[in-house]
Amino acid sequence: MSKKRSPATITLLLVDDHPIVREGIKYSLSTNRRIRVIGEASNGREAITLAKKLQPDVILMDIQMPEMSGLEATKHITKLGPKTKILALTTHDNREYIVNITKLGAKGYVFKDTPPSELVKAIETVCSGGVHYSPRASQVLLEELMRPEGRHPGDPVSDLTTREMEVLRLLVSGVPAKEIAKRLTVSLRTIHAHKEHIARKLGVGNIAGLTRIALREGIITMDDLPRGRPSIS
Repeated sequence: MSKKRSPATITLLLVDDHPIVREGIKYSLSTNRRIRVIGEASNGREAITLAKKLQPDVILMDIQMPEMSGLEATKHITKLGPKTKILALTTHDNREYIVNITKLGAKGYVFKDTPPSELVKAIETVCSGGVHYSPRASQVLLEELMRPEGRHPGDPVSDLTTREMEVLRLLVSGVPAKEIAKRLTVSLRTIHAHKEHIARKLGVGNIAGLTRIALREGIITMDDLPRGRPSIS
């Protein structure tokens, strides 16, 4: 009588900027012998680097993180190849995040209050080539599918480079141009050039319009907005 073959191990990369969240996820998965956490990242840049190096089966991807968001990281990682599947794990349930990360190639969307049993099921499902969305996320996608107008026209955010996305996020978050240049270690002239490119690609030259697009596309949330109106100069 032949032995029953055990399921293959699923390698997992955790991406979240809060160490306590990563520890909680590891603890909740610790009793599952099939899933093995092989790496951790605290932002999108680290996620891309580790995805290339470790080639995990599944990446649990947070969305709002410093330096580079989960949306931007997903955009890059999905281009590396079909092996690694991305499963969004976040607290955010707004339409923009759910729709955009799905369009960028994520195979599922679950929330951080998800029971460990459902998280395990989601990881196993996306690893095997399926998709797994929480009921709330599924409802949003269904409503989006039924929208007659589809995606908002005139907002080609996908045309922005990684650096332009960074500049846009910092700009609409109220960070002055000089401070953006300092953070990104480039000249002020370079930042102004990026702003011109962003305005041309998005067809919007004022901060209010850029902010609306950034909110709608999930680049920032309302919590990221400054109390006062930021300057575009």
